[in-house]
Formats: sequence, C-alpha cells, structure tokens
Amino acid sequence: MFLLNKNKFLVFGHRGAPMFAQENTLLSFKKAIEFGVKAIELDVHLTKDEQVIVFHDFNLIRLADRKDEIENLNYDQIKSFDISKKWNSVHGAQHIPLLKDVIDLLKPSNIIINIEIKSKRLIPTKIVELVNDIIIKNEIENKCIVSSFNPFIIRKIKKINSNIFSSLIWSNKGVPIYYKFYKISFLISKPDGFHSDKSYVNSNIIRWARSKNMYIFLFTVNDKEEFENFKNKDVDGVFTDNPKEIK
Repeated sequence: MFLLNKNKFLVFGHRGAPMFAQENTLLSFKKAIEFGVKAIELDVHLTKDEQVIVFHDFNLIRLADRKDEIENLNYDQIKSFDISKKWNSVHGAQHIPLLKDVIDLLKPSNIIINIEIKSKRLIPTKIVELVNDIIIKNEIENKCIVSSFNPFIIRKIKKINSNIFSSLIWSNKGVPIYYKFYKISFLISKPDGFHSDKSYVNSNIIRWARSKNMYIFLFTVNDKEEFENFKNKDVDGVFTDNPKEIK
C-alpha cells in the first residue's frame, strides 16, 4: 500500500497539467512529469464495452461538443473524438486515453497515481473490479490511490483489495446531497485518506479527519500564496491545475 512520508507535502497534478494542455490527456500528463510533480490525479469511466478510460465528465458535451454519454459508447467510437478544444491551435488534436495507456506513460517516472472512479450509480458497477485488475496487472499497488465521492465504491475497493490506499472525496457543493454528509460516508467506507474541497475545509474537519487517522489532501489549489498557506496547515498535500508553479 502507498504510504506518504509524513515529512513530505505531496502535490498532485490535477488531471495532469490542465493549465498547459487539455485535461486528462497523455500530453497533459507528460507536461505534469516535465514540471516535476511526484503525483498525478486522473478520472476514470467505464465504456459500454467495459474499457476503463481516463475522462472526467459523464458525457462529451463540454470537450467534444457531443451529447453522447460515455457509458453508451464503445471505446472504438470514443478514441476517435478530438477533445483538444482551445488547445488545438497549440498542441493539435488530443484524444481520450485508456487507463492502461496512462499508467504505461507514468510508470518510468515512479509517480504516485490517484485514480478517481466516476459512477452515476450509488451501488458500484463493474468498474471497481476492472480498475483493481489493471492496478494488479501493472504492479502499482504500492504507488496508487483509488478515490471517489461515492463511499460504496471505496468500501468495495477495500473489500476486494485491502492493499490499495483508498480516499473519500468530499465537497459541499455540486454533488448529490447524500455525498455531503462526510461522517456518514466515512462510516460506510472507512478510507485511508480524505480529499476535501479547499473552499469548505476548516480546522474542525481537519481535526476530525486526523482523529480517524486519515491523510488529508485539498483540491484545487492554483494560487501560490494559497498553496503556502495550506502548506502550513495540518494537511498532507494538494491537487493543482498549475503544477509548474505549485510544486
């Protein structure tokens, strides 16, 4: 299991380095590596043909101008879509990668990989088992974190592989109401880490998380002054879109 040296402050490239290339693309992760991060964060979904892809949204509206839902498409369809948007004139066309392709890219750098599992359903789908299979096959159990807003996903990953470091993600905005009750989610999932929205974290929440022996990471910190402030708090690291400055 991944364990952070308590004397280290870990900076995650959030979806790679999205201030310098399109999020969750191989190029974005390459940029994060160039900027010297020790960890990256990415999001995964399951396609119709049960391929684990790296992508944040449930649909393609924002990045490919299509109304299709990820779960209704096979990967052979998805891989052809250009998601470069504003970055096209800078870097050219960019495409949605498979999780195994990103792991292959990151392995030589010995980077910690935070895999956030996305699911519309409260009760976990097959994606949890497939992510676990990919982790084992690629021998990265000791340098990965599996995270989710969904406590049932965390509970399932812990049940099928207790060697994987798991983290509960929490925010008080933009999530279903049942995800807002972090103490209940903790009781369901018993995670190793707590990933909190920086806008809603406070000293009481930090003390509570510490009392449960959890590592604490905050998202998303892009301002250097804000970063220095959080670095002096009792937290273990941050997620950033700007790993060039925040590292």
